[in-house]
Amino acid sequence: MRRRAGVSLVEAMLAMALFGLLSLALAQAVREASKIWRRSTGETTARLSLRQTQRKITSDLSAGSVAQIAIGGGPVQLASGGRNGDAVWCLSAVDPATGNFQRKLNGSPFFQNNVLYYLAVPAQHGQLYGMTCPGFRDANGYDQGCPHKVLIRKVIDFGAATVAGDESSEETLMTASDVAAYLTQPAGLSVTSMQSEAGVRGVSLSATSLISLRAVKGTLTGAQSVDLDASALSLLDAQRTLRVGAVDLTDTDFTTHLKFTATAGLP
Repeated sequence: MRRRAGVSLVEAMLAMALFGLLSLALAQAVREASKIWRRSTGETTARLSLRQTQRKITSDLSAGSVAQIAIGGGPVQLASGGRNGDAVWCLSAVDPATGNFQRKLNGSPFFQNNVLYYLAVPAQHGQLYGMTCPGFRDANGYDQGCPHKVLIRKVIDFGAATVAGDESSEETLMTASDVAAYLTQPAGLSVTSMQSEAGVRGVSLSATSLISLRAVKGTLTGAQSVDLDASALSLLDAQRTLRVGAVDLTDTDFTTHLKFTATAGLP
């Protein structure tokens, strides 16, 4: 009689042990790949937001004129009571309707509008991000806790309308008090409702997912400049280990800063 072919108990146990080791190795590889993907995706998104912020602000301010840039505190829109970074604005001689740079008869800029940049926390924040950010007010009075702030750009013809060809109607630089009325929240990620604000000739959402935007007067000799520090968070990684929205995000392993200088000048 022939012996039946089969698997011994020892062989079965060895096979199960090998399968278990392979499963553990595969699970670890998947975890590592997921970790790398989260870090890479989060950092890429953060850097993209920061580059958009730099490109937009430097583009407008470089088309301003010497001594025509101003800085003020941003709005307070979170329970922390901290300001959403700084607001930066400048005079612009670019007609938003045509995109052309306007000059007076003597060749100097004929200023048409104020261009304002500031950070805002979108209304309906909870519905948008699935969480509520109470924020974190730092020692300087700024909110460093919410990483969902958006950068708003507004083109404002403040006060009496600027009229083409009428140099007496030229736009003047807004004061911090004037600007305060324009530091409003968008409805979600839509800025449509802001178009109805007095004197607003254009409004856009320039960047998203920012923590803060800080600005100080620059030190370049012979020109007016602003030194800016924008920050964003690698959210996918950070939210696994931090109480995102309620802790200080100024300097964490997941925070990216972009420091740049915008210099006023004529084209």
